[in-house]
Amino acid sequence: MPMLRYKDRIRLTPKERAAFAELPVEGVAAPTTVAEYNAALESAADVWSAGDSAEEQLAALLARDQMLVESPQPVCEDGTPLAVSPSAEDRTDELRGA
Repeated sequence: MPMLRYKDRIRLTPKERAAFAELPVEGVAAPTTVAEYNAALESAADVWSAGDSAEEQLAALLARDQMLVESPQPVCEDGTPLAVSPSAEDRTDELRGA
């Protein structure tokens, strides 16, 4: 099961929490927001980017590739933006003929 996400809040799986515990950054707790998640990955990528080996450079690229979009726009399976219908409250006046 992948990470759970609601808006900018996340909940990591036990496997993902274990992976975060292995990052080369001290004092990083398992993130609970997209910003914390991205900051932890960026910090780890900075450490790996400073390394000399190809493996460290690759790890930095992979960490940055795993970063999340801050506020994703819902999209359909074909990638087109998902049209969000107005809420019931917004349509009340419309239904009353106002």
